[in-house]
Amino acid sequence: MQDSNTDKPIKICFPCEYSMRVVGFSSPDFESYVKSTVTKHSPDFNGKTKIKWSKNKKFQSVYLAIYATSEQQLKLIFEDLKKNKQVQIVL
Repeated sequence: MQDSNTDKPIKICFPCEYSMRVVGFSSPDFESYVKSTVTKHSPDFNGKTKIKWSKNKKFQSVYLAIYATSEQQLKLIFEDLKKNKQVQIVL
C-alpha cells in the first residue's frame, strides 16, 4: 500500500490492532484452521471471527482482528496461512 501523495509505502506503527481477511475454499474446518494458525503466532487472539460465503458458497471469507506486535509476526501469519491449499488469498 502506498500513500498516493508521496508514492512512499505506508508504514504500520506497531503494536496495533490489525484486521485480516482470509479467503479460501469452503469446508467445515476452514475457520478452525484459520483460528489455530493465527493463535499460533498471536496467543492473545480472542478467537472472534466473522464468516461470509460467496454467492454460490464455493468460497468462504474469515474476518478477524489481532493485536499485531511486529511486521515479522504478520509475515509469519501470512506465510503459515498460505501453506494450506484451501487458502486462496490473505488480506
